[in-house]
Amino acid sequence: HKLNALCLRFPGSLGLIVRKARQHLRNSSVPMMESIIGGQVLHEPSKFRFQYPNGSRIVYGGMFDQKQREALRSIAGETGSGVDFAVMEEASTFTEADYEEVMGRMRGQAAPFRQVILPTNPDADTHWINQRFIRPYLAGDRSSAVYLPRPEDNPTLDADYIATLRALTGVRRARLYEGRWVRAEGTVFD
Repeated sequence: HKLNALCLRFPGSLGLIVRKARQHLRNSSVPMMESIIGGQVLHEPSKFRFQYPNGSRIVYGGMFDQKQREALRSIAGETGSGVDFAVMEEASTFTEADYEEVMGRMRGQAAPFRQVILPTNPDADTHWINQRFIRPYLAGDRSSAVYLPRPEDNPTLDADYIATLRALTGVRRARLYEGRWVRAEGTVFD
């Protein structure tokens, strides 16, 4: 929703949606975007993009291999200035190098700011997202905005599913219900 709203608000902007492997977008982000966008937005699957009447675009891709990375490197906005807004879906599957690759594309100028969004479930406490963003935020560093929702905060989840998450045990409960970044049980080495 946010990426669509930003593309509507800032004409000529370029949005980017990536998953680790581009083929995973077919069953997640692409159908979601199709349900969100209005009838005026054209989905061009052969070009991996949504084209807005105001000149904005949302392109989508992956970072699984060199071919997918090269496709992302060639992305440019209508003005040739680069990406304005990016969403790295299931961010815990990306490496820090993947994140920095996306950051290297963030030179768009259609809006007064640029933004990368990293939606994810928690992973190990040693994961780079936890180390780079979550821990500093919890320690008072507000150089990045972090939103730490609970399952109950998600209006699309019904009570039965929330009860299922609450009934999980161990590391699954800690990550999926409590929202904590924890190591898998039985870990001996870092």
